[in-house]
Amino acid sequence: MTSTISTKVLATIIIIGFFVGFGTTLGILLPQLDATRSDLSRVQEQLTKTTADLAGDISLTQSVNAQLETEVRNLTSNIEKIQNTNTSLFTLVNNLSTTLSNSKTTNTQLETDVNTLSARLNSTKEDLAKVANENSRLTSEIDILREEYSKLLTNMGADATSVFLIAKPAVVSISVYNSSGTLAAIGSGFVYSKDGYIVTNSHVAEAGVSYLLTFLDGSQVEAKLIGNDPLGDIAVLKATLPTYAKQLQLANSSNLKVGSPSFAMGSPVGLIGSITSGIVSQLNRTIPTYSFLFYIQTDAPINPGNSGGPLLNAEGKVIGINTFGYDKNLSEGLGFAIPSNILARVVPSLIEKGTYQYPLIGIQGRFLDPFSASAMNLSQSVKSGWLVEGITAGSGASKSNLKVGDIIIAINNYQVTSEQDISYILNQYFSPNEQISIKILRNNQIMSIQVVLGAR
Repeated sequence: MTSTISTKVLATIIIIGFFVGFGTTLGILLPQLDATRSDLSRVQEQLTKTTADLAGDISLTQSVNAQLETEVRNLTSNIEKIQNTNTSLFTLVNNLSTTLSNSKTTNTQLETDVNTLSARLNSTKEDLAKVANENSRLTSEIDILREEYSKLLTNMGADATSVFLIAKPAVVSISVYNSSGTLAAIGSGFVYSKDGYIVTNSHVAEAGVSYLLTFLDGSQVEAKLIGNDPLGDIAVLKATLPTYAKQLQLANSSNLKVGSPSFAMGSPVGLIGSITSGIVSQLNRTIPTYSFLFYIQTDAPINPGNSGGPLLNAEGKVIGINTFGYDKNLSEGLGFAIPSNILARVVPSLIEKGTYQYPLIGIQGRFLDPFSASAMNLSQSVKSGWLVEGITAGSGASKSNLKVGDIIIAINNYQVTSEQDISYILNQYFSPNEQISIKILRNNQIMSIQVVLGAR
């Protein structure tokens, strides 16, 4: 019995020890279990979040996949279109190849045609050269016929009568009165235009202040001075014309030839309506003691009273204005007229402005003829020219690169071959403020210099 109790007690002690140990262990494990539960809770939350993120990514992936499928379908469609286009391109290439082959054939034909046309062109050029030669020959023959015609008119003696009848209504006698009403001079003039402009000499107009015009039918009208050019000896009057009056046409004086018929009309020593005849004795005469301009020389008698009247050709056109003649006691048959081309430049300015300015380079010097040029050992290509020996201060020449010692050989391609050429070229073709190109020889080198023309 004691042994049974001891066993029970031992068993009880063991049980108690077990529970005491289990309690202790349980006290240790419970906090750990709580911590584990907390960790599991966090893991579960993280897992839930990860699951949600994964679901979103899956949804996005599905959307992207759907878009990719659409792009793939579009790409497939485009590939099909490209394949179709390639087929068309292949067809086009084949067509182009065929066309190119045809073009080569056409080019060969074109080359043949070009060669044919080139041959025809060369033949045409030869024909044109023959035509030009024939035209030159015909022109020479026409000039000869014109000369013969002029001679025929002269020989027939009918030209002076015809010219007189043509010019008669246009020629006037000008009575010039001074301020006291006294007759101071008698000169001549002609009707320049239908609106009443009369051309005469400046020295006629300057002889007084009042002017009475008498026409050959006896009509008389008063006139007034509206333009005066003392340097060129040209003046313009203005009057109300009678119905009888008519204007004269200006001829181109550049076309005059020495020996051509010439007729002077006017009122020599007051004898109204006189006409004298002769020929053009020479052209481009310079009379330095009278003017810097150049004149037509004629042997048609020009007497006091003829001044301002027209010098006419066989057609009754004005080739110049009678200006002066040499004293008959000293010489015979020396009359001079201002060329019509000078009138054509001066008169419009006198009508519009009342004055005219002549162009001026602003140099002094002398003409070099072939002997003078050779003596100066000039270049073989220069046979004549104008040696510049002085330059006027303030002139166009002084403002240019022109220098003393330069030799002028041309102005705007007009060659200087005689003493009066510079004056002729300037006054025939140019006006003040125009720029000209002067070709010069300097140190045996030819160069061009630009000069702006001044005014006298």
